Amino acid sequence: MSDLQVRLPGDLARVWEGSDVVVDAAQPHRRLQQITEAASYWLLLTRRDEAGAWSRIIAALDSLAEQQDPGTGLFLVGDNVLSPPDTSFTINGLARLELVLRERAGGGPWVDVRDRLRAIIGAVAPALRLGGVHTPNHRWELAAALARCWAVLGDDSLRRRAEQWLAEGVDVQPDGLYSERSPNYAAYVSNPSLTALGELLDRPDLLDVVHRNLHTQTLLTDGAGLVCTLQSRRQDQGRPFPAAPFEAGYRVTAERFGCAECAAMAAECAAQGGGDAVELAAELIRGAIPATLPPATPPRSRGWTDLTTSELAVHRDGATQLVVRAASDVAAVGRVCSGVNHEPTFAQFSAGEMRVGFRLSRGFFGLGPFRADGLEREGERVTLRERVAAGYYQPPEPSGVARDGSYALEFEGRFAAQMSFSRRTADLVELATTVTVERRPDGLHVTVGTDGPVVPMCLELALAADSSVVTGADHGVEPDLWVARGPVRIAAADGEAWVIDPLGAPLTSAAFYEPGEAVRYAGGSDAVTGPRVAVAWRSDTPLDLLIRRAASTG
Repeated sequence: MSDLQVRLPGDLARVWEGSDVVVDAAQPHRRLQQITEAASYWLLLTRRDEAGAWSRIIAALDSLAEQQDPGTGLFLVGDNVLSPPDTSFTINGLARLELVLRERAGGGPWVDVRDRLRAIIGAVAPALRLGGVHTPNHRWELAAALARCWAVLGDDSLRRRAEQWLAEGVDVQPDGLYSERSPNYAAYVSNPSLTALGELLDRPDLLDVVHRNLHTQTLLTDGAGLVCTLQSRRQDQGRPFPAAPFEAGYRVTAERFGCAECAAMAAECAAQGGGDAVELAAELIRGAIPATLPPATPPRSRGWTDLTTSELAVHRDGATQLVVRAASDVAAVGRVCSGVNHEPTFAQFSAGEMRVGFRLSRGFFGLGPFRADGLEREGERVTLRERVAAGYYQPPEPSGVARDGSYALEFEGRFAAQMSFSRRTADLVELATTVTVERRPDGLHVTVGTDGPVVPMCLELALAADSSVVTGADHGVEPDLWVARGPVRIAAADGEAWVIDPLGAPLTSAAFYEPGEAVRYAGGSDAVTGPRVAVAWRSDTPLDLLIRRAASTG
């Protein structure tokens, strides 16, 4: 028996272990769907009824039917009210189960399960056909649900609506990432949805999109099995994302395309653990993946790859990875908000379990941390540039004077006031910042230079949680903050040890992180926690920083 066949029953059982399925307004409908699918696939794989699997299936389906709005069939409990996309996540699983049972299950109790599934799906299908969305990935989740509902119910209007969504064009970029640039939404939403649409609607071009995306995710996966999220425009930006949720996608694609690199990544995901057992079981039972992976070829060391649309430059060298990025979304939109990439980490360097993320703060009118508005790479060096400005406003021209002092309330980019800013001349104070990140055989060379007024600067190096500073730094005002006054040695749990050596600018002890007025005014902060090394100086002198592997002490 293969590893997949051995581990899946236990993984499926853990989906429902400890859960009491009751009709409860607080019970998430997606949780009920996962329990229904997990228990069903467990029965199909093991051919035995244990741990009350049958009773849980029926109880979960009853609860799901109770949670449907009587008028629309949409589920009432969830993050969004009467949401076609939120409902689609659950219906995709239920319709997938009905199609699997149609092909792989016999009669008996399965007839009752299929009848209940079709009743739930039939009640909501008209609302899904008419419903709308509010994020890019929702289009494909909803379209996949419509295609599966069409396959279950045979209503051609559902297929036509799915095709109408697809006619918008899939938001895949030339570099292989979707417009939200999020590994989380690629793994859980866009890739599975486009795979289902490609299969059901005979659209091989959609399967090609998924294949291309998976190769880009491979490029962005470091030696510790974490996918880079610095470029994401969604909630996962800047948070480590494990590759494991991509396992089913890699397995299906490896089998379909005979892709040895996807097979290798599937094996890496399986070794990491934490993949979607329900999705894996569905693909295995319906025959989309074999129990054993096809021949695998690990990804080769690549050197530099430019993901131009996402403003990333990625260097791979075995288990060592460097990602340098621009972050122009905030400048383009004019604010920090949901749906834009506002993560200020401009580079991330990893070697095994050692990881360093670079953020740059400056004390300049509360405009927040450095976010480059462009990226250029020449050979081993990547250059990032940003220009920011704040204004002092002049009196309005005589024609614009309000004698009663009543001026329009306007937002000028940093703040709002009743001053009719658009009718005044502004005296701008500008700060131009240039950062270079150069890959060297023994590590990195980072430089920071500015053109403008003299302001305090602070480069913050965020370390992996299991890294520790061992020499050459003073403790800052927080327990996990160290302030560099010279070379600093860091070490990771796997024995990786590197030296951070600040050169050039005279260092100060005034370490700080400035999230910016737009974030701070609302009572928030995007400051990172955990171990950090701060390098503080004044902008009238450029900073040079070397990061090199520490000499062996053994």
